[in-house]
Amino acid sequence: MTATQAPTTQRVQELIAPLVARLAAAKRPSADEVSTLWRRLVGPKAAKHSHPTSLRGGELMVAVDTSTWLWNLSLQRPRLLEGCQAAWGVDTVTMIRLRMKPLTQE
Repeated sequence: MTATQAPTTQRVQELIAPLVARLAAAKRPSADEVSTLWRRLVGPKAAKHSHPTSLRGGELMVAVDTSTWLWNLSLQRPRLLEGCQAAWGVDTVTMIRLRMKPLTQE
């Protein structure tokens, strides 16, 4: 490597290092991690009536089995969002979307 290449290499490293750090910090939680946190945030009773189905682009999709629980969880949405953001950072979950959907037996 010549003396003229060293500054370029250093500049590339300076540009890549923060990007690599951001990508490592933005690691998406696994489905098990999402389900575990959801059960912890909503409690055992609400967890029997709801479960996360996906997390994409900051949107956490949650299936809810009855309109009563949909309404109840919608009232808790700000607190639930805060809990997700506290666990994984503000960019990982930016919205929680609740949908009526029959729950599968686990």
